[in-house]
Amino acid sequence: MSEKPQPLDLDFKTILEIIRNPNAGDYTKAYAIENYIKQCIKSACEFYSRYKDNPELLIQEHPEYENTLTRFLKDLPFAVPFNEKMFNPLYFDYKKYNKWLFNLAFKSVFEEKENE
Repeated sequence: MSEKPQPLDLDFKTILEIIRNPNAGDYTKAYAIENYIKQCIKSACEFYSRYKDNPELLIQEHPEYENTLTRFLKDLPFAVPFNEKMFNPLYFDYKKYNKWLFNLAFKSVFEEKENE
């Protein structure tokens, strides 16, 4: 895989560039928009599939999410060293992590527009 999969992020500036291309007819523009949207959705699906149940790989390839993952540590009545509990299923909530990951992967679908 040459590029790491990314969360869904339809860039409407890219779509506008396709629409405003004076060298392309309507059919060509529609085809280019369709391909762009499919590529973005495919990347989001690959992002979720690649990192589902695999937070270690997520922070290895996307270190910007490392601090976020501490929220999925379970509250325990006893002390466990951080490095031992980080991804141990006894201490790390994979169900919550996967739900968060899905929402991250398709964030642009779920977030409300400011003007709505």
